[in-house]
Amino acid sequence: MGLLTQIKTSREHFIEQAKASQNPDIRKIAEAVAAGRSRLADFAAYSIVDGSSKTMIRFFESQDKEEIGIKNIATARLEKGEVFMATSIAILAKTSVEATYDAEAMSKLKFGMVDDIPGLANGEWEFEVNNSIIVPKSSMQMFVTTGFNVPLGICPLTNPKILEDNVPLSLTIETKIALPAKTALKAILYGTVAVPA
Repeated sequence: MGLLTQIKTSREHFIEQAKASQNPDIRKIAEAVAAGRSRLADFAAYSIVDGSSKTMIRFFESQDKEEIGIKNIATARLEKGEVFMATSIAILAKTSVEATYDAEAMSKLKFGMVDDIPGLANGEWEFEVNNSIIVPKSSMQMFVTTGFNVPLGICPLTNPKILEDNVPLSLTIETKIALPAKTALKAILYGTVAVPA
């Protein structure tokens, strides 16, 4: 079964959940999409973090600033008016061979599978939005896609949820052993966002 046939289309899910939201602003977005005043667009939120010598890795933190090639979400929150429904998540990793290991070195990495890094694929991950669990603690093996006909390191969310603007996102990974020095990780949230028509 293909990635797209595992769930309803993103559009159907987005409109269905937006209409049912307790938040009146989100219901207005569903109305605007239905009336053609807004349209749905593909969107990918990403964050690259340094996992060197760590057993706990945190993406989307309150002190984050937007930086091209490193992250496109500041303060762990979607911007005001940016309502997003994540339909899949990818987590990738790579150890740098650069002599100087900094944000520039991390942005140059050609990220690969999590099972290329010792102990990472046997770790656990969790995703929360506004302190509500979207994905409970689960095996990092979910991101090992070798032999599957899907994009590198991607895990489809069969129960996608609308992520409201201005609420904190939290994606964490925990491993039994510390990751090697100069190891960076990249998380990508793929999905649908409403934009002006």
